[in-house]
Amino acid sequence: MEKRARVAVAEDHAFAGDFVAAAACMREACEDDPADPELWFLQGYYQAQAGLLDEAARSLGEALAIDPDHGLAHHVIANCLRDLGQSDPAANHYRRALEQLDDDAAAVADFGLHHLRCGDVDLAAALFRRALELDPDCELACRGLEATVPLQGPTAVAQPPESAVPADESPPLAAEPVVAPSGTAERPRR
Repeated sequence: MEKRARVAVAEDHAFAGDFVAAAACMREACEDDPADPELWFLQGYYQAQAGLLDEAARSLGEALAIDPDHGLAHHVIANCLRDLGQSDPAANHYRRALEQLDDDAAAVADFGLHHLRCGDVDLAAALFRRALELDPDCELACRGLEATVPLQGPTAVAQPPESAVPADESPPLAAEPVVAPSGTAERPRR
């Protein structure tokens, strides 16, 4: 099966919510063309969505070895490392991601969540506010900013947009999934 066909099959699995099967298709595509960073990124992305964080970090590392400026790979590997408890490497990848994705509300909000988990509430709140400037409907930023208010003291005021979800729901661990780019779908910016 050719590379594009494997990617299309992987996308079908991803749309159906079967990220393990999607990652398996991408593994075959990576074996066929190991010099293509986008294939490694997609394999790592699908592995991360399946909860295979160690494997995802390895695949995303391969993508970054080929293309060190792959913003989405930095973003996803940062989320994986954060969730694996590797705070310093995660922060480095978030910084690199934001060099490429400075106008991506999800990337900014994820970095905010990282800082919130590390106890840097003021920086987290600033990042959540920045994400909301970029996208007033960014759910993670709304939830994250609400979570910082009681930690900042009585003068802090969060003003999430009307679309904010109830404060009793915890923020998600990662940005909404980006389904693999294809010829017909809108491709995310790197």
